[in-house]
Amino acid sequence: TLVAAASDGVVGTVIADRYRVVARLGEGGMGEVYRARHVRLPQDVAIKLLRPELARDPSMVARFVREAVAAARIASPHVVRVLDAGELPVTNVYDPIVADVGQRLGA
Repeated sequence: TLVAAASDGVVGTVIADRYRVVARLGEGGMGEVYRARHVRLPQDVAIKLLRPELARDPSMVARFVREAVAAARIASPHVVRVLDAGELPVTNVYDPIVADVGQRLGA
């Protein structure tokens, strides 16, 4: 499937010259979530990637970015903090990203 193909190709890569992908944490309706480590700072993040098939739809990309912007405005201990958002060059692996800080990023 596209999800499996994307998962296999993302782990080990560096996204946006900042985040080295360590492991896949899970998936949802719009995308997949990965554990990553900032390449220069001692910081773990979770990165949400839009599914490749949805990334080809400009309206879905716009929705993904709008949701990241909206989430970045929320300051609550019950909501993850959005650190970054952007679009990457189109490949068969990933497109837009959102990096979130969580309290626990899996094993």
